[in-house]
Amino acid sequence: MDVSRTDSSPTPFAAGRWSALLRRVVLPAVILAWACALRVVFFSGFVLCDDREEFWIAVHASAYGPVLSDQFQLRFGIWLFNAAAFKLFGVSEFAFFAPTVLMSASLGVAGYAILVRWGYALLPAFAAALMIAAAPFEVLLGTLRANDVILAWLVGLALAALIVLDSRPVWQGLAVALFGWLAFYVKLWVVYFLPVLGLHYLLETWRRGRWRGGVVFALASLVLHGATCAFWKRRTGTWLPFLWHHAATYPVRPEDLSRVFRIYPDLLLHGSELGTTLFGSVPYLVVLGLALKLAGTGARRLGVPYRMDARDWALFGCYASFLLLLNFFPNSFTFDRYYSVPRIFRYLAPLSFPMTLHLAKMVLDLVPARAGWLSLAALLALTGSNLRQSAQATAPGRAYRARLMAIVRDVRERRPPMLVTEGWVSYFLSNVYLRDLARKIEVVPVIDIYDARDYEAWLWRRQSGLVPGTLLLTGFGSCVHYSAIRDGFRLALFQRGLDPAWKLLKDYGPLAYHPDPEPVRLWKLTERLPATQPKPADLVEGSQGPEELFKAGMGRFDEGKPAEAAPYFHTVATDFPASPFAEDAEYYYAICLFREGRWRETITAFEELVGRRTAGRWVPAAYYHIGLSYAALGDHDRAREAFETVRRKFPREETLGPNAADQLALLDAQESLLERLRKWLGIR
Repeated sequence: MDVSRTDSSPTPFAAGRWSALLRRVVLPAVILAWACALRVVFFSGFVLCDDREEFWIAVHASAYGPVLSDQFQLRFGIWLFNAAAFKLFGVSEFAFFAPTVLMSASLGVAGYAILVRWGYALLPAFAAALMIAAAPFEVLLGTLRANDVILAWLVGLALAALIVLDSRPVWQGLAVALFGWLAFYVKLWVVYFLPVLGLHYLLETWRRGRWRGGVVFALASLVLHGATCAFWKRRTGTWLPFLWHHAATYPVRPEDLSRVFRIYPDLLLHGSELGTTLFGSVPYLVVLGLALKLAGTGARRLGVPYRMDARDWALFGCYASFLLLLNFFPNSFTFDRYYSVPRIFRYLAPLSFPMTLHLAKMVLDLVPARAGWLSLAALLALTGSNLRQSAQATAPGRAYRARLMAIVRDVRERRPPMLVTEGWVSYFLSNVYLRDLARKIEVVPVIDIYDARDYEAWLWRRQSGLVPGTLLLTGFGSCVHYSAIRDGFRLALFQRGLDPAWKLLKDYGPLAYHPDPEPVRLWKLTERLPATQPKPADLVEGSQGPEELFKAGMGRFDEGKPAEAAPYFHTVATDFPASPFAEDAEYYYAICLFREGRWRETITAFEELVGRRTAGRWVPAAYYHIGLSYAALGDHDRAREAFETVRRKFPREETLGPNAADQLALLDAQESLLERLRKWLGIR
């Protein structure tokens, strides 16, 4: 025996190990990397009007948990993943969108796992997964942040568990129940998949005698939902609180029913409100594939090799069930609002994965096995088509974000004392993009104003309080979708235009997708403008006494008119400083400024109150509102100092003490674990 001879060919064991590594690790990793790369390249960012609310909820929940009176926060699946990301990475654009990107990208891996489990070869399944990951609607939803993506992801995971764990029914039932339970606390629309799931388990029991998966699913669901409902009952007094505190619904007028009944299929097959595509060619090709398979099923006796199999019916039932029930079942289960059908394109997110997976399966089925190269070529061609349509679907969001980033760069370079923008945009400038410059740049808040004419009135009313050097952004509306792009400082919709003291600083050109475009421009205030009308702080003329003035101010304050109430309180505090109403008037005057979002004036007014009345009963509230105002300005150090003053100096405050602690926790939540670790270690 020649022991010096070596055989370089791999052993069967080594070959099997490398094959398993390729199938289970390498190819899924490549699919995930490909999908993530697409979502980064086509990234849209903050383009949905829901972003501001969902961003705040995630920050709030990461600090000290949900508010149990808010139905959005009761649906913990909406904020759970973002709150975890904020805990780890701190409050940032990256932490807000990272879960969305990963969830959407991982559905390509789920599609690959399903096709491999169904017996398709590795290379075709891999090519199909690349096509699924590049589907236009998948890419579009993966480049922004919508809670519907979380619902779609959990439904996709449940579908993958149902198929991949087919031979392990107990684990299958547990996994599907867990994903379904969590999806229910994103949106209860997950129940729209229950008819097809129930039919699947019934057929499994009838045809194959396999009942364990269905029984385990039912029992696990009962335990999960029962325990959660018991928790809600104990904490809120209601078994399912967010069913009774649901979001608003909008009943449709009878004459508008025909449009409403076709709006979702039209969006599915045609496109978006901006004239771009949503699903691209995917639904058309699915319809074509279904037609061919149904024709093949009817012509089996003629030797046609393809037909609708059980898996085709299951996938078809999955997206058809959701589409039909979403359109025609009573929204929020309130039958007097039967026609209050959902309205926004993102609600269609759960359709994309099962529909695109079905398209990939039909391509593999319709091409003869001996011509495998043809199916690969078809899938690669579809991937290329999807990429082109993904670019079209995300074009408005990418254009919007590119313009916003150019504006942010210019503002950071110029460091103006103040910046005035549309209210929705200003929220993200102050809380995300310019947060580190909060002490240098005041992003002026514009609260509860939407229409361009109201913005024009606001500017003429408030511009006398803006300091020279202030920058104004015009032509750049609110979020891209939901028809909000006409909001804000839209000069094309103004009646009077801008005062000549505003000089054009930079013209960024119009946004091409806008149906009524105007150039996006940055203006600079060159001189202080005189007041065009009395300031809210002016005194009230007349012979009224302090009691009458105070009551008149409180009447306007209670009506939600702080600007009208402020002069009355200011008059009492100024003209009658010795009256018994003066202290309360000082406080409510400062609160009026706070209600209007005039943060620096609020801070000044409360500091003056503290200086004049060091032992007054409103001093704790003054420090608390000083902290809130500094937090709104992004000055977290001074905000923290004010809240800590409330806790240190006024330990017996039963309401303000816990509130100040909550605000401190909220500030802590905006620091990542890594930043806190560096501070603890003394590393700068």
